[in-house]
Amino acid sequence: MILHHLKIAFRNLRKYMTQNIISIIGLAVGFACFSFSALWIRYEMSYDNFHTKADRIYRVQMARLKWDTFGANASDITNPPFPLAEWLKSNFPEIEEASRIRLIENNNYSFLEVDPSFFTIFDMELPENFFISGSAERPAIMMNDLKETTASVKEKLNRDVRMTVPRWPSNTNIPFDFIAPITQSNMGMNMKAWNFLFSSTYHTYMLIKDGVNVQALNEKLDKVVLPEADKPVSLVITPLKQLRYKDPSGTIQSDVKFGHIQIFAIAGLLVILCSLFNHLTLYVTRVRVRLRELALRKVNGATNGQIVATLYFDFLLVILLSILLGFILIAWLLPVFKEYATIGNSNVHIYVELLCYAVLLCLSGFLAGGIPVLYYRKQALNDSIRGYGRPGSGNLFRKGCLLVQLIVSLGLMFCSAVFIKQMLFLHHTDLGINRRNIASVYAKCRMIPKAGSERSSPSGFSFVPLVDRCTLWPFYVDRIRQISGVKDALPISDGFLKEMTNSKSSVTQDNNGTIETYTLYATVVDARFFEFFGVEIIEGVGFTNEYNHKRVLN
Repeated sequence: MILHHLKIAFRNLRKYMTQNIISIIGLAVGFACFSFSALWIRYEMSYDNFHTKADRIYRVQMARLKWDTFGANASDITNPPFPLAEWLKSNFPEIEEASRIRLIENNNYSFLEVDPSFFTIFDMELPENFFISGSAERPAIMMNDLKETTASVKEKLNRDVRMTVPRWPSNTNIPFDFIAPITQSNMGMNMKAWNFLFSSTYHTYMLIKDGVNVQALNEKLDKVVLPEADKPVSLVITPLKQLRYKDPSGTIQSDVKFGHIQIFAIAGLLVILCSLFNHLTLYVTRVRVRLRELALRKVNGATNGQIVATLYFDFLLVILLSILLGFILIAWLLPVFKEYATIGNSNVHIYVELLCYAVLLCLSGFLAGGIPVLYYRKQALNDSIRGYGRPGSGNLFRKGCLLVQLIVSLGLMFCSAVFIKQMLFLHHTDLGINRRNIASVYAKCRMIPKAGSERSSPSGFSFVPLVDRCTLWPFYVDRIRQISGVKDALPISDGFLKEMTNSKSSVTQDNNGTIETYTLYATVVDARFFEFFGVEIIEGVGFTNEYNHKRVLN
């Protein structure tokens, strides 16, 4: 019987080839777009979920100027001072543990500097005497997939590997190759560093106790007075599992914003919806043409169940073929998608998840197809057999489907027009500077040896950590100018092409008794800046490269 229904369905598929091909391609493209975006969203939301205590781990950051008198930079989020971890444990009984970590680079390897509390928060085994070592020993924990031996690590990095542990999954905001303890000298030097002018290089994480009201704790931390501070600050806590897409400081970024992925998922869902209603409309039209055929089947002894099976096989065959085509598209594009989205899941897990989406699409088609199937199983067939009916009454459902399809299509067209207009605006609007054929160049700073330091290693050198990205000095700019294809190069301070928190300042002005506060973004530039970027000086003059106090306001 199943084979019989399949034959009938394939015959109808071949009979209405053009209409069915349009439906299959539309559903397949929509299914592929939605599946890719749903995979991406789930992966982005799964960051650091693998930790056993992930629901109770929070990252602590500081809005140091939120309660400032003028509130000019209330949105500035920075890392809190180094001693905050101990202060939190001492002053808030809701907090079970707090830890500081810092990620640094050394010889293309990432080292995670941690304190003892790190192992309690993230549930990792601690080697014996890991934090109690002689001055000549520099212990480390190594990930198991590194192509290094204990001897090579000792030789290259001057580290004593105490143990090897499995690498964390790729969906983590704290990727590292080695774990190393914060040195005693760094710990002692920073324990009294309640410096609010500069952001700490250490990140603070805390573990709250079971059953704690997070909202109440958040309200308590919103306005606190830290030691050696004359004004209150706001401590901002973010769940570890939401840090990937809700980082208030904006330091954790991916190539594509989380909101854009959601929009792409909604667009794919709308394409599926539009294609499904298109298929439903064409299907209803075809069934109305086949009423006499279905009536003859009924007269010849076909049961209601057999009629329903015939109609359902005809309707669902198109959906199943579209899912098959969608899987072919996905398999073809999956390697490129995984590389672009940096998804580390295995293909087996991905296809299992895709299979769940396919089942959902089949169920949606089953429910959507049930409306015309049940209607034509009874009412339309009876009217056809008896020879009378209500002319035009069957068009109501078809007209409703066409109306929904039209609304969805107009919505997609409107959104597409808005996106195109926005992209044209971003690419062609006048920014006041020339941006054609101009690129920003940075150096990747590593740890460099420095002689004569008090914190020296057995070899007589100490490693001074620098930031991961630093501005090139004028000497290197001259070298860049000599590269073939480079017309000119200009030294410029960090903060011009990307907003930096340390480039902000506030100015308060009394305007007829009304206090007005402005936030200014400053950048230090070469005197040729105006010519290089084509900046027009409306009033006044430029300046030379000699030291002076001249400023140019935008």
